[in-house]
Amino acid sequence: MNSIKNLFRKKAQKQCAIHSVIHWVAVKKQQPPNETKKYLTFKDGEMVFQTWYYVNGNGYWYDYLGVTHWADIPKPPCV
Repeated sequence: MNSIKNLFRKKAQKQCAIHSVIHWVAVKKQQPPNETKKYLTFKDGEMVFQTWYYVNGNGYWYDYLGVTHWADIPKPPCV
């Protein structure tokens, strides 16, 4: 029985490791989708949470200067 639990635990750990990969998108290449949503951004050498506002057909970051990349906020790790 313990060997089955260990097998499931190892598989879950592998899935958690794969799930935690962040897919960064360059701002110059693509803007976020047309919806107001919070994203993880890379700005001035740091990861920062920022909101992408989409209003009246225009999208913009709350604090745009220095934002080079954005990504969806990753889901929490498996526990």
